[in-house]
Amino acid sequence: MTLRRALCLLAVTVVAAGTIYAQSFTATVRGTVVDQSAAVVPGAKIVVTEADRGTTSSTIADEQGRYTVTALQPGNYILTVSVL
Repeated sequence: MTLRRALCLLAVTVVAAGTIYAQSFTATVRGTVVDQSAAVVPGAKIVVTEADRGTTSSTIADEQGRYTVTALQPGNYILTVSVL
């Protein structure tokens, strides 16, 4: 094996190892807040609570009622919505 080929193989291995290591195990919750008549609810507060530890993440629904909560660790969650 030539030195150049060996270096290319090493570079590919290092890049692949970095890619595998960079994977994360988090979840995202997305949705749209609507009322009983199916009208969107802009400005609603969404709170996602991890059931066992009680840690929370929150966001506010946009003008179309959409929300996204990211970087949630694996676990069981309780989602609550309130109108401000």
